[in-house]
Amino acid sequence: MRIGLNPQRQRVLHVNGTALHESNLAASFKSKRVSIMIWACFSGNRLGPVLTFEQGGIGSDEYMDILFEGLIPMIDDLLAVPEGAETVDITDESTFLFMHDNAPCHKTQDIADLLREHHIPVMVWPANSPDLNPIENLWRDLKSRFYLKWKDLRSSPSASQASVEMYETMIAECWEETDWNYIRTLMESMHRRCADVIAAQGGHTGY
Repeated sequence: MRIGLNPQRQRVLHVNGTALHESNLAASFKSKRVSIMIWACFSGNRLGPVLTFEQGGIGSDEYMDILFEGLIPMIDDLLAVPEGAETVDITDESTFLFMHDNAPCHKTQDIADLLREHHIPVMVWPANSPDLNPIENLWRDLKSRFYLKWKDLRSSPSASQASVEMYETMIAECWEETDWNYIRTLMESMHRRCADVIAAQGGHTGY
């Protein structure tokens, strides 16, 4: 997430010859860019944690730490037996399916071994995978709502430790405020997403 950048595509209607007038241009920041990396997960009835990191490359070791901190505790919670339950649902390989893309750090043997050891099935994508993961839609929604919160600060992006910690708190707040109706809409769209890719024979779709 880039602090201070409006993630929404902006269109401007203008009179011919006025494209470069100040009123038709969006402000940009000349100072150093401030970016925060984000990882999060969710299921059909639960938001997982949102984790934030300093901007930079993520390797297999870092990704393994992310899974230990974010994914595995969430799955443990999902599979926990409610206190006082009289019946227990037995989980199998169809209970949940973890979706992450074909990023190199996701595909290492260490990561595959970790997920297998914790009995976490993973959605298999082709090499040139269409990105159908609904969390991509949540990223856009999260960035838009964060941008509105940031605008209310009426300040320029800052890389100070205090500012970064404030941004991380705001990101967590925005994540917790995610609209569950929107999440359900995304979950219900998965069959259509896959059907559209099949119908397009791997070509472009609206997703």
